[in-house]
Amino acid sequence: MKIIFMVLAFFSASAWADPINSMAELAMLPPYCKGTMLIRQLSKDPVPLEQYVAIYGPSFYHLHHYCWALNSENKANMMNNKKSHDDIMVDALRNLQYVLTNASPDFVLLPDIYNSQARMLFSMHRDGEAVLALEKAIELKPGYVPAVSRLSDYFVHIGDKGKAIRTLETGIDNTENAGGLIKKLAALGVTYQGTPGSAIKKDDPVKEASPAANPDAASPSSAPPGDATQPVQAGSRPANNPYCRFCP
Repeated sequence: MKIIFMVLAFFSASAWADPINSMAELAMLPPYCKGTMLIRQLSKDPVPLEQYVAIYGPSFYHLHHYCWALNSENKANMMNNKKSHDDIMVDALRNLQYVLTNASPDFVLLPDIYNSQARMLFSMHRDGEAVLALEKAIELKPGYVPAVSRLSDYFVHIGDKGKAIRTLETGIDNTENAGGLIKKLAALGVTYQGTPGSAIKKDDPVKEASPAANPDAASPSSAPPGDATQPVQAGSRPANNPYCRFCP
């Protein structure tokens, strides 16, 4: 019975798959995708799967579903009509939800995944659900800049400047990497008066992967993406990559 269940689960998950078929597609995904289950068959990643699991935890075994979701999102964004876009995005969200359902509560990439969920939901005009996803990302990591920035932008979009300001100020209080958030706050006519990172909890269970723990890089970078579409190589940044928070 256990074997039957595993087989059914495999085929059920495969029904949502949007396999990465080329290194060019893989280059548009986070660098850790090349080390995930099934995608390794394409990438020929020499880093043992167990090494990734040691870095990210057992939830890494599920992470190929997230990579599939991002691959679907990339394809959906090339569609010329909303129905085609949304049809592909439905499968993307299913794969993403699979990871959220099966990952451990302390999985280091959860803020990233919730932020991606919000981005996908916004693209389908499901704003209420998107806001909830951003709030979950920020609850896990109050100083998570991408989610704080996106949520403040949403409040500006709907004309709630007060919430946008409060969101930015709280985010700045919770990260030392606050330059971009401070600029956003200034654009709203407010000068930040506190100390960035003053509210950081030292025992926060969800932290960004450390440079030493990243098989792809010696240090992360916040440099903007470029235009190249070359395959991901160790020690290189795949350009034009919106997910490249852990790229060198």
